[in-house]
Amino acid sequence: MNGAVQSGERAAREVLFALGRLAADQVDQIEPTSSEYPPEGPHDASLLEQFAPSARGFLLAGLISTLTAASLAACFALRYGRT
Repeated sequence: MNGAVQSGERAAREVLFALGRLAADQVDQIEPTSSEYPPEGPHDASLLEQFAPSARGFLLAGLISTLTAASLAACFALRYGRT
């Protein structure tokens, strides 16, 4: 959310510059670091977070597993089902 606010402020400064109400050197401002919410260090992802599939990947793996199991069951039924 913080990036959205900064982007909106930068867009407003660019509009004010285009209208001639702001000097060119005031358009690109470096935002000071917040003392109330200091930036955190890099996040170390756990093993589960690194290798967990997305929802689409999870559903695709389930579909492939189901189709494989059904085809193996059909093969065994056709081969060994007859007496």
